[in-house]
Amino acid sequence: MSESDKARWNHRYATGDYGTRTYPSDLVQKWLPLCRKGNALDLACGSGRNSVFLANSGFHVTGLDLSEVAVRLAGEKEYPTEYQPQFGVQDLDHEPVRGKYDLIIMVRYVNLALTKQLLTNLNTGGILMVEEHLLTEDFSDLAGPQDPRFRVAPGVLSAQVAH
Repeated sequence: MSESDKARWNHRYATGDYGTRTYPSDLVQKWLPLCRKGNALDLACGSGRNSVFLANSGFHVTGLDLSEVAVRLAGEKEYPTEYQPQFGVQDLDHEPVRGKYDLIIMVRYVNLALTKQLLTNLNTGGILMVEEHLLTEDFSDLAGPQDPRFRVAPGVLSAQVAH
C-alpha cells in the first residue's frame, strides 16, 4: 500500500470508522469450532475485533495491520491475561508474513498473491480462513467497497489456494 493508503486508514480509524464493529466476522464465528487451539494470525486486523474473539477462544494471537492507529486501538482492548495478543504494524503488500500458525484469518483485505503464500505459513493441519466482498456484475446495491479492486470474483480464492 502507498503512504496515502496508510494515511487514509489511519484517518478512518482515528475518526471512529469501524468503532461500532466489536463483533467478530460471521465466517470466523461459524468455523472456529473446527480449528484446533494454537497460534493464530489475524491479517489486516484493524482495531482487533477478530483478535479479541480468537484470544477469548483460547488462541495465542498475532494481529498485523497497516494502520498504526488501528493497531493502537487493538492493543487497548481487554483480553484474557493468558491470551494477550501481540499487535504490529506491517505493510502486507510489501513485507512477507513470517512464522507458522495453526490458524490464519484474513477478513476483507484483498491480496491474492499473499493469500497463496499464506499456505506456507500454516502448520500441518492448519486452517486458512479468508473472507472477501464478492465481485459481481452489479454490486452497486451491495454493502462494502464500490471499487472492484477491493472485491474478488467467484472462484478466484479457491483457485489461489488449490494445490
